[in-house]
Amino acid sequence: MTARLATFNLANLARPGAEFYGIEPRSEPEVASKRAALQDILRRMNADVVGVQEIFHEEALTDLVEGLGYAAHCPLPEGVTEPDARSPRVGLLTRLPLVEALRLHRDLPEPRDVLGAPLVEFRRPVLEARVALWPDLEVTVFVVHLKSPRPHFVGDEDLADPAVWALAEARAHAMRGVEVAALKALVGASAQRGPTVLMGDLNAQAFSPTLNALLGRRPPDDLADDVRARFEAARLYDPRRLAPGEGGVAFGETYFYAGRPEVIDHVLVSHHFTPWTQARVGRVMAVRSLSDHLGGDRGMLSRLASDHAPAVVTIAPP
Repeated sequence: MTARLATFNLANLARPGAEFYGIEPRSEPEVASKRAALQDILRRMNADVVGVQEIFHEEALTDLVEGLGYAAHCPLPEGVTEPDARSPRVGLLTRLPLVEALRLHRDLPEPRDVLGAPLVEFRRPVLEARVALWPDLEVTVFVVHLKSPRPHFVGDEDLADPAVWALAEARAHAMRGVEVAALKALVGASAQRGPTVLMGDLNAQAFSPTLNALLGRRPPDDLADDVRARFEAARLYDPRRLAPGEGGVAFGETYFYAGRPEVIDHVLVSHHFTPWTQARVGRVMAVRSLSDHLGGDRGMLSRLASDHAPAVVTIAPP
């Protein structure tokens, strides 16, 4: 008995003729071709739960999974009735039963002023689901898509001034840091309560400040035992470091940037899936990425399939 958990950025999944980002709308044949290519990848992944990113229209997601055995979920934030052509959202594909209603986390714990830019909510809301991995194990799953830290300008800043660009770069990283801290609080609290998985396009590589912040660190030795225990319980782990040494990891890049391979799509697990905890409920058996479709022009990849590769983690009982 095993379960496969995965993340896959679907590269602007939308209905035919939809306009977004100033990109030429896709024709019906193009949408059908992209859908067929994504379906082929999903079949080869054979995952039970897939966190997906960059969805503009729920009907496009429903069409994608037709015949694949998935229930598709892509909720809009409360009070929003129409998709935002500037902001794709995350979703969940599952062959396993949900044991609670989906939750969409939009608001930050408290508003922030980030170098002159107000930040009151996640720029891309976080999806939370509770899934029955197998009959006696329920797992909380978070699906995320963190924005890449492109320069963020406010007001009438002078775009001809290099110092303004430097400030905009710093502001973008600071805004991302605020979101990461809020996400860590959300996911860490869940991990303290029970088995938790974070999956998504984090736009962050291994050992980056973003990933290190989400994983957490060992608590200082001088803290009280109960405080240390809370720190440890809130940590997340990269399953590539938990899988068996021989044949357990078949993981390459999930993205190319300027021709350089990167791993920015991640599935992270709570301590409940590590071999050293008494709270162990499962073990990582394998980790792989399906990147054979990557290469070539990113824009064309996005139109034909996806410019990202999925990451798939296989979990088994302890």
